[in-house]
Amino acid sequence: PPRGAPPGGGMHRAITPSAYLPSPDYYKRLDHLQQGLRDSEKKRLELERKLYECNPSDICRVKPKYGELKKYLKEICESEKRARTRNQEYLKRFEQIQAHLGHFTTKAELKLQELKVTSCFLLFFCPFLLKLEIVMRKFQIHSNHECSPVHL
Repeated sequence: PPRGAPPGGGMHRAITPSAYLPSPDYYKRLDHLQQGLRDSEKKRLELERKLYECNPSDICRVKPKYGELKKYLKEICESEKRARTRNQEYLKRFEQIQAHLGHFTTKAELKLQELKVTSCFLLFFCPFLLKLEIVMRKFQIHSNHECSPVHL
């Protein structure tokens, strides 16, 4: 076969210039890959900048501060635990006092009711008792002289 002719000696198809151009999907994919490359490069530069900011001398200065903060956190946690235990004890004692006051209040209310009844009784019967006492005195006085009842 002649040079440039397809093997097998068949009909040769003509190649058009548009056959060498990539498809629209190719350009979209290429654009997407280039954008990803740019984003990755930006991220790499940012991480590199952060790496240079945090040099070993900074780590040496931060390490003692980290230890102090950790110790301080431990103290705060222990203090909180003690405070919680103390508050639970206060709450328990408060509930005991409240129960005792409830019992005491019930007793006091009963006593008050008893006093009210007694005072009502005295207020109602006091005039009668005074008259009775007067009558008894008069009866005693008259009984010394005579044994006759006294009419009021």
